[in-house]
Amino acid sequence: MADKQAVLGSGAKFTGKITNAKSIEINGFVEADLATEKVTIGATGKFSGAVKSDLVVIAGEYEGKMKA
Repeated sequence: MADKQAVLGSGAKFTGKITNAKSIEINGFVEADLATEKVTIGATGKFSGAVKSDLVVIAGEYEGKMKA
């Protein structure tokens, strides 16, 4: 697994702020603000919040503000 990579599995729920992750893969539910290099929202993923990222890949659901 790569350094500073975060993975949230299907069925998991997270609320808060995510920092210092180089990349994050979301397959569960996340309500947060995050800043990272790469965000992947998988087919089962749901994200609500603000994203600041170089690259965003969305296959699931996204609601919020994005700067990519």
